[in-house]
This record gives sequence, C-alpha cells and structure tokens, in this order.
Amino acid sequence: MGLFDNLLSAVTGAAGNPGIAQALQLITSKADAAGIDSAQLKALLSGATPTLRNALNDVRQQGGNDGLDALLNKLGGTQENPQAVTELLGANGADQLANQLGAKAGVQPASVQALLPAMIPALLGLLKNSGGSKSSFISFLDADKDGDVDLADLMALAGKFSKR
Repeated sequence: MGLFDNLLSAVTGAAGNPGIAQALQLITSKADAAGIDSAQLKALLSGATPTLRNALNDVRQQGGNDGLDALLNKLGGTQENPQAVTELLGANGADQLANQLGAKAGVQPASVQALLPAMIPALLGLLKNSGGSKSSFISFLDADKDGDVDLADLMALAGKFSKR
C-alpha cells in the first residue's frame, strides 16, 4: 500500500484520531493555498514516498529503531515545521525533492517548497500514529516486504530512482 493509500485509509479512521484529521487538513489547506489540485497532491504524496523512505532508512541505520522513534516524535506532527524538512532531507535534498515532485505532478517547484513544511511533518506524524508500534515503521521501510530492512530494500529503492 502506498503512502497516499495510507492517507486515504487514515481519513476513514480520522474521527477516532483528531491528530491524523488535523494533519490531513494541514496538507490539503496548504495545497489549496498553493493552487495544487487533488490529482497533483496525490502525485506529490506518492512521489515523496521513496525519498521519505530513504531518509528514514538512513536515520534507522544510524540510530536504530530508537533513533527513528525519536525523530518521528520530534518532527512528526500536525503543525507546519520547516525544521522537519531540512533535518530530514537537508537543504539540497529539499530543493531536489521539490524539483522532482514538481516535474512529476506538473506543479511549480516553489509551490512544492511551500507545501513541504506541512507535508513532511504530517506524513511523519501519520507514520508515528499508524498502529502505534515500530512495526508500522519497519513495514514502511521494508520495500521488498520480506520482514526486514536490509540491503535488498535499499537496492530496490535505488532502482526506483535510476528508472526516472
């Protein structure tokens, strides 16, 4: 299941989790303000998945599951947070992601840049709140769905980027 599908399923359960509903509202209101329609937003969210997965894998490799939990607790949320973008992606990574996603979705990179401080914390918050366990994170990071996060997962993710 892709990240956008996870967001859509979260909408169904949003009534029971106001944090998720608030995060979704933040993303959609920022997208509306930037002139991004729902099809473009879907493309942006789907396109962000590999980059987000790679960044979270890097955090997990450096700090283990505890480091990943700490990052998600620190940066995931329902408020706009430019620090989340730069801490997770770096300044150059954020620019590259905005250019890549903008080209994929037909959106100006500046509009994507305006959306990232809302989108990244909301997506991290969704991961943090999905299931309430480390297994949610591992499942997201496990690209080949074999139950662990290893070199094969990283190679699969690298292959997705090389085809673009």
